[in-house]
Formats: sequence, structure tokens, C-alpha cells
Amino acid sequence: MMKKKVLAFGMAVAMLLTMTACCDIRDGGSGGKTELNETVEVPDPGPVASGEITGEKMSISLFAGSLPENMPVGGALKVMAEYINTYSDGTIEALAFFDTALGDATSMVQGLQQGTIDIGVAGTAYFSGLVPEVEVFQLPFLFDDLESARTAAAGPAADEIHKMFEDKGIVGLSVWENGFRELTNNVRPIKTPDDMKGIKMRTLPAEVQVATWEAMGALPTSIDASELYTALQQGTVSAQDNPLHEIVSRKFYEVQPYVTMTDAVYTPLYMGMSKKTWDRMSESQQALIKEAASVAREKQLELTDEAQAEALQTLLDYGCEVEMNPDKEASGSGRCPLGPSLPISTAPSWWICCSIHRETERGVRLMRRIVDLTWPIEEHWRYGFHVTPVKTHANHDPWQCMAYNLESHWYTHIDAPLHFDPNGECLNDYPLQDWAITDCLVLNFSDCGDNAAITAEMLEKANEPYKDRHFDSLLIRTDRGRKVDWKTTEYWDSSPYLTEDAAIWIKNYHPKVVGYDFAQDYAIRLLRNLKPGEVVEQPVHEHVLKQGKILQIEYMSNLWEIGADTCQLIALPLNTQHADGSQIRVIAVVEE
Repeated sequence: MMKKKVLAFGMAVAMLLTMTACCDIRDGGSGGKTELNETVEVPDPGPVASGEITGEKMSISLFAGSLPENMPVGGALKVMAEYINTYSDGTIEALAFFDTALGDATSMVQGLQQGTIDIGVAGTAYFSGLVPEVEVFQLPFLFDDLESARTAAAGPAADEIHKMFEDKGIVGLSVWENGFRELTNNVRPIKTPDDMKGIKMRTLPAEVQVATWEAMGALPTSIDASELYTALQQGTVSAQDNPLHEIVSRKFYEVQPYVTMTDAVYTPLYMGMSKKTWDRMSESQQALIKEAASVAREKQLELTDEAQAEALQTLLDYGCEVEMNPDKEASGSGRCPLGPSLPISTAPSWWICCSIHRETERGVRLMRRIVDLTWPIEEHWRYGFHVTPVKTHANHDPWQCMAYNLESHWYTHIDAPLHFDPNGECLNDYPLQDWAITDCLVLNFSDCGDNAAITAEMLEKANEPYKDRHFDSLLIRTDRGRKVDWKTTEYWDSSPYLTEDAAIWIKNYHPKVVGYDFAQDYAIRLLRNLKPGEVVEQPVHEHVLKQGKILQIEYMSNLWEIGADTCQLIALPLNTQHADGSQIRVIAVVEE
């Protein structure tokens, strides 16, 4: 049984005043809020809601980022908000926001991390920068039908993804959906992948999406959902894919006469809660929030099914040319060459090969994953780093500006020969195009313990599987920052190190750049207690930097997250003239 509940005007006004009084992202405007007098059907209470809810009184925001109110997610989010309001025993006041009322979907994710938005739901692509694994549900033709997709999205895979998000400051609540994505365009009917060649295609900001359409010959561009209609109208892009009900709700059919029912990609929506808000709640409040998300999910699936059927009829009535049966068997069927775990017997191989794979000079690849290999610049005992306000909002300045004191060899940084050789080259003498983007080999010594010596023999052995191939960059991995906190003196004082013959081996290998996640010269641990006039030997600096003229990156981190022996290394220092070194942002790009 469903019971009707009209949102109480007084409570809603109080909630609204509380929300708008906060100096955070909730100040993002009045559009997109639930109406104060709106009637919302609230399901009967579940096991948690039927019990006593205790805890601190609070107001929370529920935000559908870049998703309009008239979509199924809108109706479901209202149900969720009213379920919380009805059954929280007055301890929680929830208010729903939609579209861009609190910012776009990208800023919503940031708000969840910061605690300025309490609960948010949006496409998984907007969360993928934090947890790339959330994109797994969107692999093309991963599911035969909606039932299997929905089962997977509520199963063990989702549980594992929730765990990953908690480390990022977000508590996973539920996986909702938008159904299967269908293709629209204003150029021509699309029946095969070849028909997509040269068409400007809007994609989500996710690598698998970009790779999918690039493989078909389309020209992908990432555009936020809130800006898409204008982009289609003005010709910035000529095609897009979305569930049918979203195509209708956003009126894309007005500027997109051709529709192709590919059923290629399932589109889950991820719902997360700020861990900062979560931690303020009692156990009974937390349980109620999870129950409300689950109850609302069932409503959302129901609304999605209804909306999809209605949307298809709307498109037909409007006069759109709907291709119900694109040539999905153009190249036969079989199994995905990525491995035996992905059956494609009912999925066309031409879609699989085009959507999942991309042919390059180096072969087939699925997607790219980015790993940040740099330390954050923050307070540290070894460096006298501090931040000095120049202008601040607190002082009613029109903008905020901070001053930082940074030496060129603090934190993750790159050494030019000038650092160790008075006659050596500076960074400007090394054109970026020669070394900033390189194929990289990761030499793994993660089993090295404290004070372990890494020798030339060990380097040669690690390089053995790749002896017939030369890499322009080397990373020497010990997982030092994983084992020992980089903020402690122990990080340096008992670090592994490279022997002199190891330094000579690197020099003779002659990469363009080499990086380390440990204090590579034994003497580095001695420098902080060095007496005036005392000199220590640094064979790595001598052989690699001075003699070899090889750029070296010191104090890297997260090499263990690369998860492969090879990657693409991208390293960009500050553009400082005549520099002996520089802070540097280094990332690894891993193809999977």
C-alpha cells in the first residue's frame, strides 16, 4: 500500500531557510528544488523505518546533479526525501534539488567530498575520476537485458565499488539507472558503425565512452548534460546517446530527427553520500538513509520502465525516423578477444569490436587509467613550507591569493644536471617534446626492505623480460611510501638505495628520464645532519645526472597503483627559466 503525504509547508520553509543560510554550494540558486506544496507518494515503512530513529537533528540536501526533475530519477529522489522526512522521527529534514540548482554534476562530486552536498546521484562517468571501476557497468553489450543489468548493479560488484568510494570521502548508497542508451543524430540514419564516420559525437567524460565512438570513426566531444541541447542546436555536436526518456524530457528530438535503437550501453546512476555527513549520523539514521535509497531505487526502476515506453511512442508521434533493428550481425558473432569472461553470442561483434576495442599501432586497448605519482605539497618537517595569505575573502578582498615558499628540490621534483654540475644543463635545455611524454618501464623492487641495496645485477634481472626493447623512461619502484609514511624521518633514514654500479647501469641504459619512489642515494639520509664543510658521495647524482645528463625525478609515490610493468609517463615541470630543478606533476597512463 502507498499512502499520500503532502509536504508540510512550515517544515519545508524551515528546511529551505536552513539550506540557503549555509555558505556553501547549497547557495547555487532556487531552480530545481521540490515544490513546497507538492504531493509525493511515500511507501510504507520498511524494517528500519518501522523502528525508532534517534540522533542529532539535521537538514540534508539530496541532489540529482545535471538531471532534470521530470525524469524518473526526479520522482524517485522526491520519494527518497519524503521517506526520510516521514520516518526519521523528526531527526532529519531532507530537501531534493535537481539539474544545476547546486552546480553541475562534476561540482556535485566535489561537494560530496567536501561535505557541502550531503547526498548526490548522477551518471557514473562523473564519479569515475575518483573510482574508475565504477564504469564497469557501462561496458558496451555487457548485459543481454535490463534484468541482468539491474541484478549486477545491486550485487557484489556494487558492494566492492562502494568500498572504494569510502576511501575517497563518499559513502556508496545505491546504484540507480537510466536504462539503455540509444543514439540520435541530425546527419543521417545510422544502421552500421560505418555510418558514424565523421559525425561530431557528444560523449560522457569517461575514457570508455570516448574510445567507443572514436572506434566507429566519430569525433567525440565531452559536454555536460545541462549544455547538450544548445550544443546540438548550434551544431557544436551532431549526435548524442541517452535513454529514450531523457531524449524526450530534454526535447532532443526537436533537433535530432534520426534515432537508432542500439541498446548498446547500460547507464547506471551512482548515488553517494558525503562521509562527513554520514559520520555525523547515528547508526539508526544511517540505516534509514540506506533503506530510503533502496526503496527509492525500486521506485526509480518502475518509473524508468514507464518513461521508456512513453518516450518511444512520443518519438514516433513526433515523426522521428526510428531504426529499431540496426545491422547488429554485420560481422557475425563470437567471443570477445579480451578474454573468455565476456560472452557476446547475442551481441554483435561489430559493436563489440568498435565499442570496446580501438586499433592502434601497438594493438588493441580497452581504456586508459590515470595514476597520479606525486606527493601533495603540504606541511612537512623536512621543508619549511608555509602558505601566506596575500588577499583573502575573510578580509573582504575581491579575490583570494596565497603566496607559497617553495625551493626547486622540495617534494616531488625533477633534477636537471645544473643541480649537481656547475656547468650542467638547465631544464630549458631539454625540450619537452623530447621527454615529457614517454613509454615507460617500471622496474619492481617492492620486496626490498629497509636499507636494502639495489644493485646493477638486480636492475639487469628486472629488465630481462624487456631486454629487446628500449624505453625512454624508467621508474624504479620500492613502494617506500606505501610501507613508511613519507612525512616521517624514517622514510629517509632507512630507505633502500642504489649502489654505484646500479647508477652506472642506469647511465648506460640512457633513458631520457628516470624516477624513484625512495631516497636513491644512500647519502641523502645523511644530509639533514650534515656538518659545515662535510661532503658526502652521491653516486646516482654523479653518474646519472652529471655524467649521463639524464633527468631524474625524486620522491614519487603511488607507483604500486600502476599495476603493470609498462605505462605511458607524462611529466610536466614548471616553465621556470634557467631552472636547476622544479616541482613536477607526474602521471602514469595505463592502458587496460
